[in-house]
Amino acid sequence: MDKLYTLMRLLAAQQITNQRELAKQSGYSLGMVNTLIKTMQERNLVIIQQCDAKTRYVLSEKGVKFLHNMIKEHQLNKQSILGRSKGFIKKAVILAAGKKNEFPGIPVDLLPIADEVCALKRAVDLLHEQDINDITIVIGYRKELYLELFNMPGITFVENERYLWSGSMQSLACASPFIQEDFILLECDHIFEKRALSELLANDQDTCLLSRGMSNEGDDCMVELDENKNMFRISKDIRQLNHVDCILTGIHKLSYVFYQKMMDYFNDNRNPLLNYEYVIESMARDYQVPVLYLDDLLCWDMNGQEIYEKVCQQYYKKLLKREQEIDLLALKQLFCTLMGIEESAVKDLSYAGGMTNTNYRVTCEADTYILRMPGKCTEDMISRSAEKYNSKIAYLLGINVDTVYFDEARGIKITRYVEGAETLTPRMARLEENMKQSALLLRKLHTSQVQLSSSFDVFAEYEKYEALIEEANGTYYSGFTEVRKEFYRFRDLLTQIGLEHKACHNDLVAENFIKNEQRMYLIDWEYAGMNDPMWDIAAHLLECKFEPNEQELYLQYYFQSDPCTIAHRQKLLIFMICQDVLWSAWTIAKELKGEDFGTYGVERFHRAQQNIKEYIRRYESGSTDGSK
Repeated sequence: MDKLYTLMRLLAAQQITNQRELAKQSGYSLGMVNTLIKTMQERNLVIIQQCDAKTRYVLSEKGVKFLHNMIKEHQLNKQSILGRSKGFIKKAVILAAGKKNEFPGIPVDLLPIADEVCALKRAVDLLHEQDINDITIVIGYRKELYLELFNMPGITFVENERYLWSGSMQSLACASPFIQEDFILLECDHIFEKRALSELLANDQDTCLLSRGMSNEGDDCMVELDENKNMFRISKDIRQLNHVDCILTGIHKLSYVFYQKMMDYFNDNRNPLLNYEYVIESMARDYQVPVLYLDDLLCWDMNGQEIYEKVCQQYYKKLLKREQEIDLLALKQLFCTLMGIEESAVKDLSYAGGMTNTNYRVTCEADTYILRMPGKCTEDMISRSAEKYNSKIAYLLGINVDTVYFDEARGIKITRYVEGAETLTPRMARLEENMKQSALLLRKLHTSQVQLSSSFDVFAEYEKYEALIEEANGTYYSGFTEVRKEFYRFRDLLTQIGLEHKACHNDLVAENFIKNEQRMYLIDWEYAGMNDPMWDIAAHLLECKFEPNEQELYLQYYFQSDPCTIAHRQKLLIFMICQDVLWSAWTIAKELKGEDFGTYGVERFHRAQQNIKEYIRRYESGSTDGSK
């Protein structure tokens, strides 16, 4: 039965045109494959097609159902070689042998990302914070740099002399003489939050892979989980997966027993380029391999020059901002005061993301909540009374989560936590399933006929930020004067085109959508008000970096049978420009208050400049493609 299962999985996963290929892929003899194919034919599990003189094996509808049931049974019957965590780990292995051609001369993990900080130094420091002081670093390319920079007690170096001709599993195997216990495995070129280690160590399984949500950067190892949240399949090609549940982070906890199983498998290796992730995937065929998913975890694999520069200019600052949290004890006391409960009722309080504001998840005896603390400068930018009213309207529409406390004076808000919810990322927002849900959610809001308590006028909002900048004697980006002229010219153009006045959210970043298995929600109604619906659509497409073909699909889901007119498309591009100008000014104003957003503001400003040129090309230069 196991051989039949293996063969059927191969047929389901890829197009195979002959039995020799099946034998090669499965490792079975040609005679065994022939016998199994006949068995499948007799049981009507496979259809053999002839196409262009080639044989093609396709699972029948009965075969697909049969395989599905076998997969379920196989998952339930997997062996568990994983014991419960002993609660402490003192060993770590860091893989640092490889060479990246984009970084000649010095490995990327040794390049500076901030003053006296590189990826490897940060990783070592974070391990030390967790009392993990026995660290083995596998080196190869420019090994002398590691020996010079990390010559300190507790660090052992081992060399992978074949780093140019081998994958990461060879490096992990080189460390075997120094591994006699459970350990943390790290890839050297990853930048990650400190909570990645603390939550991984707190997990009660001896072996556990750490994963995060999809993002726009470094989504190399995509993971498909089984129904028990164990690893089922990984791939760097999304077309090979039935669904993408998470992304591996390069930060994992491996038990000594599990590592020995990996080494047993690798001892028969004839492909030196094999990476350790695929060894783990092979183990997952027979053993349960738990995957810990941390929604909104900040973690980047610096696998190229572009992502390295973004880490230096923007992402690392974002990470530090998140880690510089306010005193959690004071937050706990504040929460209990606001909710009128004893401190003993709070079981856990942890960071839960945020850009403009800072959010915390608070787990109590009876329920779980999200505590929103307002960010700097928001008291000058946002009407909290309007936010409170609009949030309530959205909740009654079935779009927003339930708000249980709202302090208009201070901007503090407490909402009920949605069980099993995950926060969308721009990459996740562009998955077709999520496109459809978010488009229907926006259409429901825009066609609801409800009246929100305020109107959103991009030009009035811009003038608020401009006043703050002028008051602080701030400096604008180079070229801002010219862009400002075009910005106000668009106000007259929008009047000529014609504007609608509907209920809108007005801040459609991916992170304002959350979803669980039942439904999707649209949260954070700080900027909500009456506006043209195309503002919301433009915001979502822009913030999530939709490609042109993805934009077309999204518009189809939103408009359904209604026409998407040239006027809609014209407003769409104008609003994209206006939003980049607005949030550029917002960034300048926020940074004058002490915030640091790296290159976020200037990048948006430069995109506004490019889109102004695109608008002129499409609609004012005689071009015929204004409908696109």
